[in-house]
Amino acid sequence: MLKEISQNYQSVSLESLAKMTNYNRSYLGTLFKNETGSPFSKALTDQRLLSAYDLLCSSNLSISKIMIRVGISNRTFFYNKFKEKFHLTPNEVRLQMA
Repeated sequence: MLKEISQNYQSVSLESLAKMTNYNRSYLGTLFKNETGSPFSKALTDQRLLSAYDLLCSSNLSISKIMIRVGISNRTFFYNKFKEKFHLTPNEVRLQMA
């Protein structure tokens, strides 16, 4: 599951993994949390944020395009989680890279 998150973070979901593995979605979510100590949604969001950070540092894509590329559509959610994880806004990261 971690491999799937790291390789297909843009589109993977607990539902799609459950179908792929023939497990119940709830069971798979519980199993993931028991094994990793983190809920599936947090692990997925963390991977998406790491990828967004990399794109902010290595490309000139707009923040909106980066959000779409990493699979996050809610701008407020993105900014809040990004700031929570990196203690900087996406704009501040860009300014540090300049």
